[in-house]
Amino acid sequence: MHFKTVILACVLMMFTLSGCATSRSLGGNFENHKETFLGTVLLDAGRGSGKVTGMISPGSVQCTGTMSRDRTNFGTYTKCNEDAGTISLSCQDGRRLLATWAADNCFSGYGRGADQNGNKLEMWYDASVGLVQGQVATLDARKAGFPSLPPVAKSGSASPPSGGGGSTGTGSGFFITDDGYFVTNHHVVERAVRISVRTPDGKWRPARLLREDASNDLAIGTIDSPSYALPLGLTRDLRRGDDLVVLGYPLPRAQGQEQKAVFGRINAVNGSGDDVRYFQMDAPIQHGNSGGPVINVFGEVIGVATKSLVGAKGLNQPVTDVHYAVKPAYIMPMVRAEGVQDKVRLSGRGRQMSMVDIAERLKDGVILILVEK
Repeated sequence: MHFKTVILACVLMMFTLSGCATSRSLGGNFENHKETFLGTVLLDAGRGSGKVTGMISPGSVQCTGTMSRDRTNFGTYTKCNEDAGTISLSCQDGRRLLATWAADNCFSGYGRGADQNGNKLEMWYDASVGLVQGQVATLDARKAGFPSLPPVAKSGSASPPSGGGGSTGTGSGFFITDDGYFVTNHHVVERAVRISVRTPDGKWRPARLLREDASNDLAIGTIDSPSYALPLGLTRDLRRGDDLVVLGYPLPRAQGQEQKAVFGRINAVNGSGDDVRYFQMDAPIQHGNSGGPVINVFGEVIGVATKSLVGAKGLNQPVTDVHYAVKPAYIMPMVRAEGVQDKVRLSGRGRQMSMVDIAERLKDGVILILVEK
């Protein structure tokens, strides 16, 4: 989840804080909803951490929390822009906000995060109260037609639903919109009587199957809950040797329900028999990874983990590390058929990240799917 945020004690070249302001004004904007945030950070003298108070409006929802500085350059005024940290808020309506921030200078900065239901939020802070209040007021005037934040999702069970006597199977999936639409493989949900999804808060929620594309082994479903959408990488060229990570839930009964990350590279830009719908990779996927996102170094979903030749019958010799993913372009016809193309997050040019950061930052967009047949 991701959000911008606040902080910075005046870092002087001397080690005293005489004459330094010990507070910052904090503003925030929910990207797809009418609500804005206005608050204050009271900094502990010389420590770059402190207490945050503020309010989400409209609605006058009070929020309180803490700010921490994880990276700092005390005593070096010219390097305040290297400061960074996190902020955590709890609000009266049950909403929890978590964000990371980075300093622009010793007096202002920017952050990005989300609430526990994936509603994205950007924030900024500045020593000038008037500047921040003016920015929030401008946003308020522009957002009259935006929807209100949905209530905090409190439904769902911490335990998986009990079976009805039929067979059960599991797979993975990932959200493509902020209001619950997700993608998985057709073979995961084929002939499903009931589908349940385990969301990042650990709760199981009922899901509805909306569209199936058996020819490309894809399906779209939805849950009645806000979600964290992963960006689809539709325009970037695939290249042999590109690094990737697959997130999902392989063999959850044996390995547990903790999300797993496996790493590899693109081996061929087409699939078995030169099928252009797929690409080949060597990330070691297993049963249960089906439907999970394959993600590149820019944090874009470049494929849907689909099948493997490892252990396949009818081959003349054993095969190792040959796996396939469906390209994300084949998701879009179903998206357009559902009329939600404007809600799908499409990736633009982004910066390269480490695979460790990608696995951590995008984990809340990936789900475990339980199917009863």
